[in-house]
Amino acid sequence: MIETRITITDTVSPDIAKKLAQLENARPLMRAVGEAMKRAMRDHYAGQPPNRRRFPSRDFWRKEGMDAVQVESFDARQATVVVDSIPMAGRFFGGKRTPSGAKALSIPLSPEAYKAGSAKLFPRELTLIERKGGKPPLLVEIKDKVWNLHYVLLKSVTVKPDARAFPPREKVAPVVTATITEKINLIMRVS
Repeated sequence: MIETRITITDTVSPDIAKKLAQLENARPLMRAVGEAMKRAMRDHYAGQPPNRRRFPSRDFWRKEGMDAVQVESFDARQATVVVDSIPMAGRFFGGKRTPSGAKALSIPLSPEAYKAGSAKLFPRELTLIERKGGKPPLLVEIKDKVWNLHYVLLKSVTVKPDARAFPPREKVAPVVTATITEKINLIMRVS
C-alpha cells in the first residue's frame, strides 16, 4: 500500500493558518481535503498513457491506481489517503522480482502473450526451447514449421521505480490548497 498523509502546516499563507486556528471543528475540512487529494490522484492515474510496448491494455492504471485510491481516515489535523494496491507499490518502489510457485518468470514477448499474462494461461500449446551460452530459454508456438516467440523465461528481473506510480506534489498541491481556501472561506462566511 502506498500511503500519503496530508497535514496542514501552512507556511505560505498566514491568512489560512489564522483561519484554521479559528475553526472549532476541522474534521469536515480534513474530509474535504482528503476527497480533493483522492480526486487529484485519480486524475493523475487516468492521465497515464497505455503500456509502452503498445500491447493490449490490462487497465493497470485504472485497476491498480484509480480504483485503489481511498481516503483511509481523517481527523481535525490530517487526512490519510492511500493507494491500496500491491502492484502499484511494486511500481513505486521497484526492486527484484522472482518467481512464486514456479522455476522462472515468463516474460511476454508478444501482444497475445501479454494479454494472457502467465505462460500457464496461454490459450495454445507452447514448446520450450533451451538455448546455448547461458541464454534464457524461450517458449514458442510452432505452427506449420513457423516459430512464434511468446515468452522468455528468466530467474528474476529488476524493475526500476516508476515515478508515475505516485502523483508529483506540484500536481496535487494546488488542488488541495484550492479546496482548503474554498472551504475555509465558506465556513467564515457562514459563521
